[in-house]
Amino acid sequence: MRRVTRRTTTPATTAATIVLGAALAGVLTWACGSGDPSPLALVPDGGAPDASEPPPSADGGDADAGDPEAALFPAACARGAFCPVSGLFGATVDARVWLNDVAGTSASDVWAVGSRGTILHYDGKAWRVSLLPTNETLAHVLPRADGSVWATSSLARIHVRPANGGAWHAVAPTDDWGSVFVEACGVTDMWGSPDSEWVWFGVARAYGGTVPRLTRARGGVDGISVEAYGSGVGEAFGQTVHALAGHGSGELWGVGDLGSSFRITAASSETPGLEAFNTQTQGSLRGLSAAGAGELWAVGVGGDVRRRRATERSWDVVTGVRVSTTLHSVWARSSTDVWAVGDEATIVHFDGTSWARVPVAALGDRRPALFEVWGADAEHVWVVGEGVLLELATSSGGEK
Repeated sequence: MRRVTRRTTTPATTAATIVLGAALAGVLTWACGSGDPSPLALVPDGGAPDASEPPPSADGGDADAGDPEAALFPAACARGAFCPVSGLFGATVDARVWLNDVAGTSASDVWAVGSRGTILHYDGKAWRVSLLPTNETLAHVLPRADGSVWATSSLARIHVRPANGGAWHAVAPTDDWGSVFVEACGVTDMWGSPDSEWVWFGVARAYGGTVPRLTRARGGVDGISVEAYGSGVGEAFGQTVHALAGHGSGELWGVGDLGSSFRITAASSETPGLEAFNTQTQGSLRGLSAAGAGELWAVGVGGDVRRRRATERSWDVVTGVRVSTTLHSVWARSSTDVWAVGDEATIVHFDGTSWARVPVAALGDRRPALFEVWGADAEHVWVVGEGVLLELATSSGGEK
């Protein structure tokens, strides 16, 4: 990443006055290097699968019950399986839309975002669709403790829904000097503690760039200010940060390429600290979840799963998962209730004793990549991906 206009002054350690709206003429900009920053692209026009999608199953979904493929991908929804939310794709939502992220504050306040400016909200009874007046892909969503919601794919623009439930606003964040960011400053993840004013970002960074790999921002619908140098922790040990999670406002964790893992202490202070941890892998870690009591779970390429217990310096290598596809996301409610999702419609669950594949129903021959999993409790869990919004079928929540 390369700064378009150089500065010779030293930036302040605190955020400067925030600026609302689109970049004004003459305002300085941050450049994040070359390349497409979007973590996920639109499905090609026409909805046809691309070359990266697995071929249709040979049995066409009509195999007998003894076929493992048929057991994992049953034609009909049943209790314990994940099932598509009815009435969305091909109806109120374009069938070509990919949903990239899902998060919420409770079982009656859940948000999902994706391509073509798509925003979905669940109020505990039904999903409702909002479309931004743009085809911009949204990769991440963060409901905040004050009732506002942030959605973005790039530091160039963050869409904010006010706490009072008003209309979405596009805010162009500024740094400590009033400079804005370009579209190439892609956000790889976004996380904020309910009891902190700060929101942390992982930032995609191409060769030659100067925007930090890790930074934080604060503000809202009236403007958002980004710390240009990430409070001294922005380099994140030189690796791209793919996922962030935390245990309250004072402690933030991140994972990324080459098995990198770090902890930020005093995360809401003016001088956060940064330390590295050993994950016992060189593979890229893509998803991270904090399970409480200092416990963390991470997932990544090749079906890698790692677990960190509160008192340990190194992460444990988790065995018995028995999948080899890339896992993109993990959500851990506790040490006995952990979900992970990934390519080829893969969903696995850990009950504290063993891992098991979870059936995904009513997909036909499709095996879409699944990008994110989030739950409000043991019976309300959602998964999003390539043209799908899935929910766990239980006796008291989800599809029946």
